[in-house]
Amino acid sequence: MGVAVGGKSGELSHPHDGNPVQQPGHAGAVPCLHKKTQGGSLVALVSRWAIRLRKFACPRPCVHRPWVRLLQLFPLLLAVACASASPPAPPLAVAAAFPPPSVSAPTLLSRGSTSPEASSSEPPPAPNFPHGVGVRARLVRSLAALADRAQDRGWTHGVMILDGETGVILFARDEDTLLIPASNTKLFTTLGALDLLGAEHRPEIRFELAGIEGSRAATLIVDGQLCPLGAPFDLGMEKAASSLLKALAERKITRIDRMVVRTPALVAPDRYKELDLTEHSERTAAQLRKALRKARVTVGKLVKESDVKGEPVARYPGPTLAEWITPINQLSHNGLADGLCRYLGLVKGKGASYAEGTSLIREAIEARQIAPPTLADGSGLSRQNRSSVRTIAALLRDAREVAPFVASLSVAGESGTLAGRFKNTPLQGRIRGKTGTLKEVIATSGYLDHPNDGRRYIFALVTNGVEDGKGAEVRQLHDALLGVLGDYWMK
Repeated sequence: MGVAVGGKSGELSHPHDGNPVQQPGHAGAVPCLHKKTQGGSLVALVSRWAIRLRKFACPRPCVHRPWVRLLQLFPLLLAVACASASPPAPPLAVAAAFPPPSVSAPTLLSRGSTSPEASSSEPPPAPNFPHGVGVRARLVRSLAALADRAQDRGWTHGVMILDGETGVILFARDEDTLLIPASNTKLFTTLGALDLLGAEHRPEIRFELAGIEGSRAATLIVDGQLCPLGAPFDLGMEKAASSLLKALAERKITRIDRMVVRTPALVAPDRYKELDLTEHSERTAAQLRKALRKARVTVGKLVKESDVKGEPVARYPGPTLAEWITPINQLSHNGLADGLCRYLGLVKGKGASYAEGTSLIREAIEARQIAPPTLADGSGLSRQNRSSVRTIAALLRDAREVAPFVASLSVAGESGTLAGRFKNTPLQGRIRGKTGTLKEVIATSGYLDHPNDGRRYIFALVTNGVEDGKGAEVRQLHDALLGVLGDYWMK
């Protein structure tokens, strides 16, 4: 094997470890696998003894004898055996993939580079990874290769992966680019609502009666904040009507001439216009009338009178906010998310509007010392929404101890919009996250609880500029990024 000359005169540099090796004859010389012994190499020594043995066995040329031919091949066979017994030097590729532990691992890898580069002049220290810094360097290179595929296709691919406990960034790409987050917007809406109202907050419907005469009432007034929301999480007017029916039975009322609905409209049929209050009121009245008729209570027509005052007779509490946000994040229910946004404006602001709701959500996010996103609605259907993956990852890290929020997310291979992903893989049940799909947009963000090192990793993946029909390919890319993250720590 050869060596490279370098350093001081009289020193050789080993090609694999770079450590100087003294030449024979110099002071301080040490034994080396590549040195020859004083009598020559081991192979030459064995060959000479084999020749002597052949001459002793057959002093005259007798190559015509088969056993002599075998004896002549003996030195060659012995030389091959000796060479194979010598331990080979480690390949250069392996040495490069596993740098010494003293070398700090990179935080980021820029496109086109062969070595990791830090995102700032003073990157944060690397956490104590279970398999050393070399594994982390390999992980970064693998993640970068996948991210390059997205850029090669012309997509804008925001990636942020970090350690949930320390906040150290493992990998990032276009982390500060403002992107359309699609339904990842719901992460801001639900966490903001939890901060503003609390997980046990309950909206309610109130019922009033006016003009009671014997077994009839002139007017039923429905005054509430959350009816109806629609499938799959309708408040359930039949349940709400049960409390009203009890009050009607106590007063022996079996007929209601007219109905007034004052419930603020929280669900928008058109996300970019104000709601049709008439349509909303008619839907509420129809559901309530159906429930009352089952109890043989006749209900008259719906009227628009808003100044009628009556006697409070019943109230019905809605679901807790923790129950409300679960279908928003797991099923990505747009109506519930927009309704919650407008509801925040109703109870905490100046009225049920997107402007009031999004303003309150931004204030709640900013109170966590996180750069707030640009929000136009609560669901993410608006293409005016903007956020960076750094902001999404910061929100997820700050909310990692908020139990109702984490519990509301989909579970990989088990529930929600992640039920069909990572099924029958080691990551099934170990990823909680929120997906997002919009024209030209695919997003996947959440938490990865690793089975080996016990760490919780946070990821935010948002891809914009996706062509029609390429959504499945982008999701596969997102899954591959998370699979690489899990795979390195499982080895």
